[in-house]
Amino acid sequence: MALAAVSLVPIGQAAAAAPPSTYRGYQMNMCMWGARYYVKAGGNGKDTCFPDPHVWKDGAGTLHFESGYTATEKSVAEQKRQTVIDHVKKFGPDAVTINEACKNDLEGIVTALRAAGLSYTFISYEVGRGTGSKARQCSAGRGAAVNGIIAHGFQADSKQAGYFETHGYRSWVCGVITSGMRVCTAHLSLPGQDWGGRVHQPIECARLRDELASTGGPVVFSGDVNMKGHKHNCAPSTFWGLRDLDVKESDRTAQSGLQHIYYSPGYTRGQTCGEVHHVLHTDHKGFLIDLKSVPTRTRGMACTWRDVWK
Repeated sequence: MALAAVSLVPIGQAAAAAPPSTYRGYQMNMCMWGARYYVKAGGNGKDTCFPDPHVWKDGAGTLHFESGYTATEKSVAEQKRQTVIDHVKKFGPDAVTINEACKNDLEGIVTALRAAGLSYTFISYEVGRGTGSKARQCSAGRGAAVNGIIAHGFQADSKQAGYFETHGYRSWVCGVITSGMRVCTAHLSLPGQDWGGRVHQPIECARLRDELASTGGPVVFSGDVNMKGHKHNCAPSTFWGLRDLDVKESDRTAQSGLQHIYYSPGYTRGQTCGEVHHVLHTDHKGFLIDLKSVPTRTRGMACTWRDVWK
């Protein structure tokens, strides 16, 4: 029997606002949780997402933490925070969506941006609560694991967030930024991933699609949907969308194409098909997009290699 979806209010619903003429968004999956979540069975703790030589799993799957674990985790976390700070400073997005984030790291990023004279703030929502009473916690005391949105500001009371399913592990968060654009992010389950004998990605994807379609104002979703097959996406049928594929197949990795951006039909891409950037300290790439409002629905320039409908 399917479990009922849980949310305090529908995804993306908030007071209507005048649509902005332009929007610049940046999507990142920073794999911030910590090596305890990424270390391979029987490995030495090194991973492309959060390398740490001080944690390892034995043949029984038990994690072992050596004396240098906490110091190394804190050092790598600081490098990850600085990477986000550098990209925000470089590209100046209206909003940056971050999956696999930690709440304390987001606080540190925003504090550093404000110290640099940039008026960013953030909203977030936990992930991984499941049937327990506590959300997944990041390593080295960096707070709850979250999906987050960093922006110059948010309209009052515009945040909505929740889990896709009762006792679910995957969550979403939305907020209306000061320009009037509604921004949402989520990190969906892996294909075939199940808890309790149920595959969750199709349920999450259908919920996301339905709720984005019911949103009244301009909306942009950017997040890691963990799907990259031909025409596989969670976009409403009227929306446009791109995925983070490099132009050259030789530059693509196993994670390329998993991060998607969907946006309202009242917008089209700027002069590019979005930009994919190498990001240090994560196995994902940064995905930058510029949008502009248009009076007539148009796809814009051909972006076949990134178009979620191709």
